[in-house]
Amino acid sequence: MNRLTMAALVAVALLATGCATIRAQQAEQSRWQAMADAVTTRHHARQVYIRVQAGTSGEYHCENATLDLGTSGTNPRGLLAHELGHAVLGHCGANYQQELDANAFAVEALKIWGDPQATAVRDVVLRLLKVSRSSYRSPVHNFCAEAADVLRRYPTEPDPRAAGDSTCQADIVSVRPTPKVGG
Repeated sequence: MNRLTMAALVAVALLATGCATIRAQQAEQSRWQAMADAVTTRHHARQVYIRVQAGTSGEYHCENATLDLGTSGTNPRGLLAHELGHAVLGHCGANYQQELDANAFAVEALKIWGDPQATAVRDVVLRLLKVSRSSYRSPVHNFCAEAADVLRRYPTEPDPRAAGDSTCQADIVSVRPTPKVGG
């Protein structure tokens, strides 16, 4: 095989691989967009345009109704649900109360996508507990208090921590006191 033929074959292979990658990215983009549209439609809110990105973080940009969604993490659905809370609730900028409200909204978004309330509460609380154990810090977040707030808003749902997990114990015990044994 001469060099020109080899170069042409490599170019065709790269083009085919590139097209497959683009199709996969478009399919992933469409999937997340459809989920966002289901929530904004249900709440009669302005459409939010999803931009899938590498990483584990997300951010809603109110000025142009876009949402950057990192899909590399373990729970991008929960992240999308939270960020959609900011969009649907009309948040522009961030403060602690808006974070609390966006977490509560995330439970409702997960329910729109078919999760039972118990599963939605568990997923939102566990996501917050996981971030609280990470090195990520933010001046607007108190992840332990946010997890406790979700449990406070949904008092019938159990504390989802595994037995022996004392993550955020001080915050959660203020919402779910440990029952006294023996009277």
